[in-house]
Amino acid sequence: MVLDLACGRAPVADRLPSGLHYVGVDVSGAELDEARARLPLAELHQVAAEEAVAVAGPNLAGVTVAMALMLLDLDAVLAPLAGVTVPGTRLSAIVPTRAPLSGADDDTAPLRDLGSLAAPFPHPVEEPDVGARLGALGRRLVLLEENRLRRPLRTDDDVSTVARSFYTDGSDHQGVLARLERLRSSSGYLDYPIRRLVGERDR
Repeated sequence: MVLDLACGRAPVADRLPSGLHYVGVDVSGAELDEARARLPLAELHQVAAEEAVAVAGPNLAGVTVAMALMLLDLDAVLAPLAGVTVPGTRLSAIVPTRAPLSGADDDTAPLRDLGSLAAPFPHPVEEPDVGARLGALGRRLVLLEENRLRRPLRTDDDVSTVARSFYTDGSDHQGVLARLERLRSSSGYLDYPIRRLVGERDR
């Protein structure tokens, strides 16, 4: 079983190998409704990530978090899962970064244009801090890699989905939508830097 925290519309489920039982949790009923419409066989629960242990089975193969780890309290999320994971169980996460990638020009410019660099994340996940934080929770950082995420902006749904992924509040949301519409008309996509990290339980 793979447990997907803050799963949203469950895009991670599309990328898992066949045969793995997928369980997604999120606090947003609207996002889960969209996920159910797209993936009627998926197991989805309207539960906060901190309470996900209530729906996690005893044979948890892995935990995934896509573009949401920076919003979660690692201690509150991972500590309760200790009882349903074993040494070797992995946490795999993709997180946005607000610093340019190594050796790159300022590839955070698109994020600055969207206004998403101004407000800090509740729980930033940046090096060198993340390795120590995972280590304190019994997880060894085994992979940290940089990449760029390309988000298509071909349809109204694409634009809406990308805007929501930046967690803009009501005051910023319309401005973000307008800037994404301009990108849709010009390039048709948004590129921005991300980091992928994998932490493996070692005790």
